[in-house]
Amino acid sequence: MYKAIKLATLMSLKKSLLTLLGVLFVMLRVSGLPEVKWNKKNVVEFIEKCRKDCGIPMFKTAFFFKATDEQGNPVVFGHCWGGYGKAPDMVVFVDVPPEDYNFVKLVKRDWEALLKLYAPEKLPELESLPIIIKGRKFTL
Repeated sequence: MYKAIKLATLMSLKKSLLTLLGVLFVMLRVSGLPEVKWNKKNVVEFIEKCRKDCGIPMFKTAFFFKATDEQGNPVVFGHCWGGYGKAPDMVVFVDVPPEDYNFVKLVKRDWEALLKLYAPEKLPELESLPIIIKGRKFTL
């Protein structure tokens, strides 16, 4: 019985420590990131820059916890994964409307879904671009 309690306590401490480390990592990672107001123009511009750099635009509502600004409003992280490294690596979108926040939270392949919503005419061109990851070229 004592061993079971001790093991449960250790597992709980391990989980708490991992959560704390995750929070610290995200805080260090996002401090100093450019903040961009969430609107159609800025979101499409981020997607375009990332895709034209042959990266994959990703939008995240959380890492280890729900991310918020200083007033407690939800934010969305825009991350350009892969590519040549010329596009912004990561930005923090602020003033995100609740419906857009929930859309990003629920939808897979979010950059394509956002582009269909905000600028469907640009989708064929941006989908046709290759993806570069560590010097290797892929296509969608």
